[in-house]
Amino acid sequence: MLSKFTARLKEKTPLTRNICLFKFQTTDQSKLNFVAGQYLSLTLKDGEGKSVKRLYSVADPPSNSNLFGLLIEFIPNGIGSNFFLQLTVGQTVEFEGPAGVFSLKKNNNNKVFLVTGTGLAPARSIMLDEFKIKNLKLKINLYWGLPYLKDVYLFDEFKTLSRQNPGFSFRVCLSRETNLWKIPTEDQKYFFLGRIDKCFLSVFSDTQSPISSIEFYLCGGRQVVDSLRQSLSLLSAPKENIFFEKF
Repeated sequence: MLSKFTARLKEKTPLTRNICLFKFQTTDQSKLNFVAGQYLSLTLKDGEGKSVKRLYSVADPPSNSNLFGLLIEFIPNGIGSNFFLQLTVGQTVEFEGPAGVFSLKKNNNNKVFLVTGTGLAPARSIMLDEFKIKNLKLKINLYWGLPYLKDVYLFDEFKTLSRQNPGFSFRVCLSRETNLWKIPTEDQKYFFLGRIDKCFLSVFSDTQSPISSIEFYLCGGRQVVDSLRQSLSLLSAPKENIFFEKF
């Protein structure tokens, strides 16, 4: 049975037209004990007054802090979206958790994250947790799928991470853009025009790493994750090396 706890909204920061970062603080000042990649559960009421659960991955790494962030996408008429839209700084929320098994396997295998939209949240939690280790030798590649350039957020954070950690690289895969002319020339290397699977294939084909030596972490919408799993299967990626979280 999941533990229940109360947290107060400390900050509400818009990141794009429909994505917002919500920062909460536990009301009893205790640390939120979780494994990077896990989620929290929120029980809400639908239009008929029935209880429904919504799951939100923690976007921050575990730490001694009692603060944690959630990346929320506002979907028209969404039950969770409506709740968070109306939530104001200072209000309290009762969560359940943490829960989930979408976490990094502790070994020396190279890691590839294939995520879309707010599927970035657990990946960010995991990577920030790993990068706190000095001289980290683990190689991590992030491929993040979004429709348009206007949908990109936290770009400077990931660019800084890539500069500070030689083993980390990332690409933002823009599925509906036709050019990169709005992006400064020095930043265009971080972007790709096309879907996330094509982006990964184009980069992977230039490497010498056997696909059997790579662990894949997938997070995003159900159809996207299923499609990525099928693509990896066609590439002969071992099933035991594919981990995923759907929403």
